[in-house]
Amino acid sequence: MPVSRKRKSTKSKPPKHAPRSRAIEGRHPLDDQRVVRVTPAVKTLVAQLVDEIATLPDAPALEDRLCALIGPVIHAFEEEPLEAYAGPQHVMEALIKAAASVDGDTGRRIFAAVAAIAPARFHGQIKKARRQNPVPSAQPAGDVRWVRDRYGSRFGILAPFTVPGGDLRWYLWDVDACGLSISTVHSGFHAGPDEALAAWHAGVGPFAAADAPWSPIDDAEILDEVLPRDRGAIRMGGESAAQFTEFHRGLRLAETVRDLRGPVRRTWPELGPETAADEFAAWLRARRPDALPDDLDELATDFAESWQTDATRLYGTFSAHRVARNVLLLRDYFQEPGASELVALIPDWVTWLGERAGADADLVEHSLAYRPPAGDALSHQARVIE
Repeated sequence: MPVSRKRKSTKSKPPKHAPRSRAIEGRHPLDDQRVVRVTPAVKTLVAQLVDEIATLPDAPALEDRLCALIGPVIHAFEEEPLEAYAGPQHVMEALIKAAASVDGDTGRRIFAAVAAIAPARFHGQIKKARRQNPVPSAQPAGDVRWVRDRYGSRFGILAPFTVPGGDLRWYLWDVDACGLSISTVHSGFHAGPDEALAAWHAGVGPFAAADAPWSPIDDAEILDEVLPRDRGAIRMGGESAAQFTEFHRGLRLAETVRDLRGPVRRTWPELGPETAADEFAAWLRARRPDALPDDLDELATDFAESWQTDATRLYGTFSAHRVARNVLLLRDYFQEPGASELVALIPDWVTWLGERAGADADLVEHSLAYRPPAGDALSHQARVIE
């Protein structure tokens, strides 16, 4: 995020909102070491599945149990210091090798469950390990639908899948696009659309969710932006063990949905940092021309850049916790008095966005009331309930 030299923080630590790892070309030299590091824990996981296999009568039950065991393993290594760190990709690599080493029908079932939840980038390794094409156990079985909160930046995305035996299961992604990165704050299978909708409403809260129902997808470009995507080494981090439970399966099923829907044509977003800075400064000059800072254009530019999100089409949205996260970001990136000058723009910024979008007045009021004091933390992976 570009920042002005006048206000940029001189702190040496990275901002709280920055990714823990960065994009890398090819394989990192430490990847092999990290796979070795997680292998004992993964072998213990696979041994537990072998012991429990008789209690897991079908593929869905085995797959669910596998996911439940993976979550705590990934989380434990994510919490380690850098020298002992390993990520979800290292756990999956070790898991493929460990599952491939199990003999007989038990080994075949366990390996099939691993193949079913593995995102596409692992499929070459899966094919090499067992010389078979990875075919996910869940197959698309109908149209994808979604529900959006009143702010327009929190989504429930629902896709039906058939599983071995012909049963129908519904997979829900609860996606929050109110931070620098788009976060899947909850995901998992449900017995039906009503159960999934109730789970999404409970996770969003009555104020933001209201009584929003499922509806057909009316914007394929936004859907493509907010569905989880395998970004390799780039992750914001901070997931809980429960969120890691569905980390791989959620990515794999999202890939299946994208493959089913086909390519998405990209359009230039109507509002972005540059256009927003100009529009906001002009709006503020018209609103109170006699009480403006001399460097309004620079302030507006810095603030507009701080409001960025990976969901480019959702730049102009706001919410209570997006405001809270932005306050923390500004205080982390900018030194005083610049940070306070930028934070002071928030009431005008949200009011301007609300007017521009024709938003209900209570959404603006609720957003402006939700601002953390200095030093508070608000995890970008939190399932925020309003």
